[in-house]
Amino acid sequence: MAEMRRKLTIGELSRRTGISVKKLRFYSDEGLLPPAGRSPSGYRLYAEDQVHRIELIRLLREAGVGLTEIAKLLRRDVTLERVLALQLEAVEAHIASLRRVASAL
Repeated sequence: MAEMRRKLTIGELSRRTGISVKKLRFYSDEGLLPPAGRSPSGYRLYAEDQVHRIELIRLLREAGVGLTEIAKLLRRDVTLERVLALQLEAVEAHIASLRRVASAL
């Protein structure tokens, strides 16, 4: 008999990850963190493995990666290496631009 996996409420997921319920709802509404189900009263429920998914989303957001690129990565339309390479290019271009501004000042 298969063991039933326990589902986390959005509040439990928030406590486990340190990400606010409001932000988790936003990620869920954007399709980045789809609920694994709903409780009988309609509350979102999440699987244990979604803790890792939200950690990945958080790390990518902290690195400045946009939601569109994160969605592509989660759908496996693009590799993590490609997402990070594009982000590095954007950061380097921004640094170069700031250096030009600093020189002008």
